[in-house]
Amino acid sequence: MRRILLACLACLACLLGLGEMVGFCEAPRLAVLVFSGEGRSQAVAQDFTSLTAARLVNSRKFEVVKPEAAERAAASMGGMSAMQSPVAIGDLGKALGCQYVVYGTVLGADVFTTQFSGYGVTSFKTQCGLRVDFKVLNAYDHRIVFSRTLEVSDEPTVQLNRPPGFNAPRFASLSKKALTDLESPMLASLDKDIRESAKALQQFLADKEPSAGAQKVTLRFESNVPSASVEVDGVIEGTCADPISVALGLHEVSIRARSYEPFSKKIRMTKDTVIPVELVRVKTSKK
Repeated sequence: MRRILLACLACLACLLGLGEMVGFCEAPRLAVLVFSGEGRSQAVAQDFTSLTAARLVNSRKFEVVKPEAAERAAASMGGMSAMQSPVAIGDLGKALGCQYVVYGTVLGADVFTTQFSGYGVTSFKTQCGLRVDFKVLNAYDHRIVFSRTLEVSDEPTVQLNRPPGFNAPRFASLSKKALTDLESPMLASLDKDIRESAKALQQFLADKEPSAGAQKVTLRFESNVPSASVEVDGVIEGTCADPISVALGLHEVSIRARSYEPFSKKIRMTKDTVIPVELVRVKTSKK
């Protein structure tokens, strides 16, 4: 966590022209979650996610966590279906060590077709349209710093005698067009947020991080689900089978495992501690 916060402050220094003072500028870490969608939109959402991650990598302004890695981390916290609120998405971002999380929904991947007949020929005029709800969230305070509903369409094309089907390359081109229109305002919003967050980040660093020489103790769990992930102060530190080193003081501990209710508790660490944890299975409705 300390590395992430220092990276944000270093990036701020570069934005303010102070790069020589810090000697380097580490890019903010950013995660791209797999965009959601239904039906045809789901297939387009997969491509849109990959193109978004690639565009952010190519900007050379961020250290980007691959969507596949974010999806694996989400699985340990209940799956992507559990990532429905800014708080849950922010917690996932912190678990990945990210300052920002990009996510959203492909609202529509539409093909509009008009049919014309005459002189023994039937022609089909088609136009594709793409609608995407796009958001960027600050993982530290669960605040959406950029939000945009993208709506783009391509030029109509005419095809003879055969109705058009789903055309993936046309939607890939629309995704690229949408991201090109989006890039400039999104980067401007993130630059502004990094500047405005500097004071809050410095305070967060002072409040949350122990000094380098702070004494640490060991926290262990005796659980019926040894593979459950253990999160301390918003960061995944291991599983219930692992001994976890923490600083003296008050900590927020959360334990999660697929198909089990999450467990959360505040613990004041004064010495090596062993805590029994009995996770309860999620009840499934019977039809």
